[in-house]
Amino acid sequence: MNLIGNCRKCGSCCFHLNICEEGRWLSSPRKFKKFVAKNPEYKRLKITGKNESGTLNLSCTWLKSDMTCKDYDNRLDICRDFPEKMAFYEKGILPEGCGFEIISKRNTFESILKKQVKREKKLHRWNNFKNWLKKKALALTWSWRKK
Repeated sequence: MNLIGNCRKCGSCCFHLNICEEGRWLSSPRKFKKFVAKNPEYKRLKITGKNESGTLNLSCTWLKSDMTCKDYDNRLDICRDFPEKMAFYEKGILPEGCGFEIISKRNTFESILKKQVKREKKLHRWNNFKNWLKKKALALTWSWRKK
């Protein structure tokens, strides 16, 4: 997976947070409270609802009106690692308006084209080899018949 682009300071990432703890998405206010008890720095987040899979949607209360963090140097790990971890957990879906874009190495037009060109070259070499063999076989047959 390749990540391209830059932050546009749209704030989308601050309004659409989901937390995965020990391989499980936080899905209830009770679980979120337990998580905050163990990680007090996350108390700056507030629950805004749930997504279609039942995971809690969270929003950061430290976002200023200019779409920057109130304490950027001490931002949360989830913010510091954005968008890489979030992109992995969310299957490559980034918030709308985000300046980043995820390009899957397997699914880019260029990678598909390169694979196809490689296949065509192999096929072309194989066909050339088969034609060469036919000519050799024909030449051998012809020389054998002359004797």
